[in-house]
Amino acid sequence: PTGSKKHPNKDLFEEIRKLNDERVRFAHYALVIPSSDNGSVIGLVESRDFVNAIFYTKDEIEEIAKRIRKVNLQLFKSDQGNVKY
Repeated sequence: PTGSKKHPNKDLFEEIRKLNDERVRFAHYALVIPSSDNGSVIGLVESRDFVNAIFYTKDEIEEIAKRIRKVNLQLFKSDQGNVKY
């Protein structure tokens, strides 16, 4: 059937898309003072259509960095072009 073949790097592309969403937040949202109530270390706020605040803990920032490193390794892996996520 048409559409039954899964692209071999579909999961990698999806992770890149999600990381790009994070990048957009850090690039375009305003930095706000984090809340010590929830243990956050960085706060970002978008106020284009409505106010939307996102707060990140140290662990969440480290997890994003880990995900970026993992994707980077997969992209530059010298496995003759066979990249799997």
